[in-house]
Amino acid sequence: MAWIYAKGFDAAYRDKSISPEEKAMARRALHAQLTFAGVSAGAMGIPMVSTIAPYVLAFMTGEDEPQDLERWIRSNVEDEGLATLLSRGLPAFAGIDMSTKLSQGKIFHPLPYAEWELSPDGIENTFFQAAAGPLGTTLTNFGRAGQAAGRGDVLKAIEYSVPKGLRTAIESYRLGTEGYTMTNGDVAVDPRQLDVSALLVNALGIPSTQINKIKWTRGQQYELTQYFSEESGRIRREYLDARSSGNSTAVSQAMEEFRDLQKQKDRVRPFFGNDYKALKRQSVSDLIRSPRSQQRREQKTQRRFE
Repeated sequence: MAWIYAKGFDAAYRDKSISPEEKAMARRALHAQLTFAGVSAGAMGIPMVSTIAPYVLAFMTGEDEPQDLERWIRSNVEDEGLATLLSRGLPAFAGIDMSTKLSQGKIFHPLPYAEWELSPDGIENTFFQAAAGPLGTTLTNFGRAGQAAGRGDVLKAIEYSVPKGLRTAIESYRLGTEGYTMTNGDVAVDPRQLDVSALLVNALGIPSTQINKIKWTRGQQYELTQYFSEESGRIRREYLDARSSGNSTAVSQAMEEFRDLQKQKDRVRPFFGNDYKALKRQSVSDLIRSPRSQQRREQKTQRRFE
């Protein structure tokens, strides 16, 4: 597909050896390909768009939290149906989310089977997925099956251990009886909130818009929670270093960053159902008290080695 797009673009706009009529035909063919990708999988399915969108959005908005094109669309389009149409395409708007199956968004992605994350574990996982390719997903599923079995979640353990066709059927049964559950066993979405038609479609291996929306929302919540946790820790460490070195400028800068971080939480709170407890705002006083808190932790730790 990458070769087809590259060849089509070259014929439509660069190759001077072909006739104007052939160039016009090449442009129509290229535009038809892009239109199909957009209609069937939304903005996320158009080549290169999902890859460069986070950087473009970060430049446009000036916001520091991780940027996501679909999240930006849903934040700026009030009508949920229209937001689904724009982000995931016409089939998803109709209730069958084919965006993951028909998407061409990662055709030019350097690591199409990996999700990049700037953390020690994330970098290690990225290189593993890049090297293993589709096999990495299978190995990851076996790992998830082992974790589920370890915490006594039999259905999830079986679900991750079987081929894709059986997995979706077991998943639909689990969602219809237990609801969408978290790893700690909490029920995030009651089974009575799920449409029977969505469960039946999912059981047949056809992605359901409702179920995929739940999974996408959970993924966004996890990513944002991790970001705010890591950023809070980073700013706190910089504040402690600045205080210990007597650098008043760095202290003020850390305090300002901490205030901005709390404002960022307000911007993404709609993706947590506007629950203020999900991403609690922290006062600067928490940062100011951190040297004393660190001192108490160190004293407790040191007593364990006496």
